[in-house]
Amino acid sequence: MLFQGYFSSFFEEVPLIQIYIFAIWYFLNTLDVNGIAVQFLYRYLGLNCRITINILRYTYLATIPFIASLLLAISWFFMVAKDQLNKQNLDIGFFSYFMDREAAGNYIAVTYSFNSMDLVIYWSYSYQILQIICYVIVIFCGVKMIRFVHIHSSLTQKMKELNKQLIITLIILASFPLILMSTNTFISSVAPHFIDLNTESLLFMFQGLLSHWLPLLNPLASIYTMRPYREFLIQKVFKIKTKTQKVTPVTILVQQNSKYGNSKI
Repeated sequence: MLFQGYFSSFFEEVPLIQIYIFAIWYFLNTLDVNGIAVQFLYRYLGLNCRITINILRYTYLATIPFIASLLLAISWFFMVAKDQLNKQNLDIGFFSYFMDREAAGNYIAVTYSFNSMDLVIYWSYSYQILQIICYVIVIFCGVKMIRFVHIHSSLTQKMKELNKQLIITLIILASFPLILMSTNTFISSVAPHFIDLNTESLLFMFQGLLSHWLPLLNPLASIYTMRPYREFLIQKVFKIKTKTQKVTPVTILVQQNSKYGNSKI
């Protein structure tokens, strides 16, 4: 049973609802990740490559993740849903919703005579590879933007530091799911060929722990990398005073003179 709760009996009576909900969920989840990759790619092209992104080009970039997510959800509906329905031991009455009983019997005899588990595996690989590509784009564009802002930007040193902390935070937040998806792909495709069952079980345990701790790791990474968050937590929550240097015009003048080899005011 795919769903637990108040509507579980309803889902058992109408299993087609489960397929619709999962297809919509996969579409929204994939569109979210692909949209983040498009945003980073948009900033990278506009900042590093000096490409003018008008509304037409941005719409073109936005249609790519939309079409990819839609195709992935549709492929799940036609490839994976059959296997899920077969596991639930659905009778011919389910297919009577949209075809007569004779046609439903022929459909079941033809469809379930093949090994649909191969389709499930192929779809899982395509889903994981698409997610990995998106997270790699986020990390690559983030690293390039940090270097460009540090070298070419005319922002103040404080703004550069804040921008660097923000991009590093986004890179770390993209690295956690990248490790999770890469581990899943490694376990399902490569690992069974050269490791034993115990080692494979340990890898699955690592993947499960990472996926369950992911909601906690994201805010911890933000607090660790973002200095304003870290200082607020130390000063307000733990009541620890940090050493702050009071900056005056005289201090700025001394620092400037020291920089040019003249320490006299």
